[in-house]
Amino acid sequence: MTSTRPSLAETLRINADLLMAFTFALAARAIWPSSPEWWGFGLMSLLLGAGALGLAVRALRTMAAVHAKAKAVADFTAQGIAPKSSRLADDDELRRAGMLR
Repeated sequence: MTSTRPSLAETLRINADLLMAFTFALAARAIWPSSPEWWGFGLMSLLLGAGALGLAVRALRTMAAVHAKAKAVADFTAQGIAPKSSRLADDDELRRAGMLR
């Protein structure tokens, strides 16, 4: 049966994107200027905020893609029947089928 869990790479990418988004947002908040004379920090803060938003959107899109893939796999596997084992054929059955002499 195919697993519907995300791969390690997908999980790490989502977590890394969310961690970086949080870090960028925290840095943007930390360097926001308190007076107009530090307007350069305001520009950097806006750029960091935009980067945080972009990373958060990328993480959400990756999560949506992983969920869609898992749903498609689950729908596909729900169509089939569960595998079942059969008994082994004995020598008499193999002789009758012409597989043994």
